[in-house]
Amino acid sequence: LRPGREVADFAALLSVLTTELDRAGSPRVTCVGTSGGGGPAMLAALRLRATRCISLCGTLREEWAPLLGELSGGRLPRVDPVGEEWPSYLFVHGAEHDLDRENAHGLQTLLGGDVLSVPGVERHNVLHALMQQNRLNDEFNALMHGELRLGGTEVARHESS
Repeated sequence: LRPGREVADFAALLSVLTTELDRAGSPRVTCVGTSGGGGPAMLAALRLRATRCISLCGTLREEWAPLLGELSGGRLPRVDPVGEEWPSYLFVHGAEHDLDRENAHGLQTLLGGDVLSVPGVERHNVLHALMQQNRLNDEFNALMHGELRLGGTEVARHESS
């Protein structure tokens, strides 16, 4: 957004972003959200036709389900994939955080994609926990491409549903 520009709500923000991305020539977009921002990131990924969406310990509030259905055209990727236009989803959670694990697998069931379980993290905020443990190195960009490096020989592991 341009400095000083304000929007009324999430739908207006998505509209402005869509316009700006169209102006930019439809660049590749990755949407990222953590905790309560995971749901909006998933919705934004659909609306903006992002190539990737990363949800870090994300949740999806029940009242957003109708909007998700509207934005996805009522299609669930595991049933009716829309090919390259459908975002690639990655749901990240701390391996020792049961609620986040349940949420990640629930979202994977709904949207498809992968679940990445980060070992040694029992707190809700994965990124904060990794930073406190000096495990989040300068390769954060690898997370954006689906490969989270934690330093040394330890890596996060993908889980099946």
